[in-house]
Parts: sequence; structure tokens; C-alpha cells
Amino acid sequence: MSFTDKIHANQIAAQKQGRGVELATLRLLSSEIHNLEIDKHAPLSDEEIITVIQRQIKKRQEAIALYRQGRREELARREEEEIQILNKYLPRQMTPEEVAEATRKIIEDLGGKDKVNFGQVMGQAVKAIAGKASGNLIAEEVKKLLSSS
Repeated sequence: MSFTDKIHANQIAAQKQGRGVELATLRLLSSEIHNLEIDKHAPLSDEEIITVIQRQIKKRQEAIALYRQGRREELARREEEEIQILNKYLPRQMTPEEVAEATRKIIEDLGGKDKVNFGQVMGQAVKAIAGKASGNLIAEEVKKLLSSS
């Protein structure tokens, strides 16, 4: 079952069972995927859909910070609930230790030992770890490992 089929099936189930927050979240996600498919003139790959989901999560995390700053806790809680729903569609996320190990291996393979190689190492790390860890975590580990070498 493809990502879009899974999302659509869960959207129908949420509608039948009256789970409003999940239904709204999945409708928004489906809409975003559909719009990108129209722009691309082709169906999105699973990796591209994962990127869309990660982007949606990041938007909600930013909204949570703003809602809390504005003392709108009920809206922040709804955003957190939506993040939990979206997280169900992501692959298992790597721990910081796993990201460090993966980046260490990439640095060894590329032979890059200083900060000058940051872009090259980041490019390879993002390709290798795509969807399994946030870009911020990857960048943090690459910077730490390159500066300690």
C-alpha cells in the first residue's frame, strides 16, 4: 500500500469514526501532496511524501512556539496532537547516537577532516539519512564531528 493510499484509507476511517482532528490533519496533508503532484505533473515518491510530512511537522512546531508565546495553550495542544498524527507516517527516527555513527562513517568514507568539507559531508549525510532524522540534528552532528577532527 502506497503512502497516499494509506493516508486516504486512514482519512476515511477518521471520518467514519468521528475523529475530527485526525481527519482535518489528513485532509490538509492530502491537499498538500495533491498540490505538489500537480506542480510536478507526476505522483510523488515515498521519499518526497516523507519530506512533505516533515515540512508539515516543522510548521506545526513553529506554530506551537508562537501559540505558547501568545499564551494560547489550547491551540498549542491541538498542534501537538496533529504532530503525533503526522509522526505515524514517518519511518522510525534515528537517535542522536545513530546519526553520529552514520555521519562518522560518511566522514571517513569521504576523507574530510575539517570544516571546509562541511557542505560535501552534509550532502552525503542528508542523502543517507533522509527521512530518518531532522536536518538540524544531522547538521549539528556533522559540525561537532568535523570540529573535533
